[in-house]
Amino acid sequence: MTDSNPHDSLAGRIFLVVETLVRVGDPIGPRALAREANVERSAVARILKQLTALGVVERVDGAYIAGPRLFALSWAAVEIDTLSKAALPIIQELSDQFKESCYVCLRQGDEGVMTHKAESDQPVRYVIKLNAPFPLYAGASGRAILAGLPEPELTAYLDRTTFEPVTPATVTSRQRIVELTGEARRLGYSTAFEEVIPGGWAVSSPFFDRAGTCVGAIILTSPMSRLDRSRIPEFGEAVRDASTALSERLGFRPTD
Repeated sequence: MTDSNPHDSLAGRIFLVVETLVRVGDPIGPRALAREANVERSAVARILKQLTALGVVERVDGAYIAGPRLFALSWAAVEIDTLSKAALPIIQELSDQFKESCYVCLRQGDEGVMTHKAESDQPVRYVIKLNAPFPLYAGASGRAILAGLPEPELTAYLDRTTFEPVTPATVTSRQRIVELTGEARRLGYSTAFEEVIPGGWAVSSPFFDRAGTCVGAIILTSPMSRLDRSRIPEFGEAVRDASTALSERLGFRPTD
């Protein structure tokens, strides 16, 4: 007995359509796309309709090309690969310096996710689950990313967002979030205390890609019980320097 061909599944047919669009590159009609992808034309028509509604593909004069969401996804995949090589040595050095855990947080729409880590070897440490989304307004890394956004983009984000607490300490006042974001811009780093995980604090600074877009933040964390508040400026400056180094590795060059 042999396994069925995975390309015969719905997911397989969708993948073949998207893969063919990317491979061809130029606008392609449904008939030619069905032939190139070796997928039934009726199935291709249904898939294209749904992918167009999602912004994964675009229709141009009766033909189809890759859409903005597909480009964003491909960019993110490339950036993650590039980011691993660039970021891991930087956050490992930062973790070694302070003997605390460090993470890379990436922006994904209106949320942030931790994608890379350098963990402390302390018996008690602040651990963040990787690839678990959280709102940008909550915590140090999210607000660091907000601080890295252009003002119109920040305002648009605040206008469409409902601020719900993640923990009892989460800041949910729009005015206070604006104030903290402004402070993060002035200092180059953001701090938060027990806003995402009770018992933990964090300091974070944004980093930028070659186009000058804020794509994420570096974060240093520890349990509140080990925090020496007098050292927060020292921590903040070190994280800011690490984020600056990562931005440079990613090709960012400030204009001023």
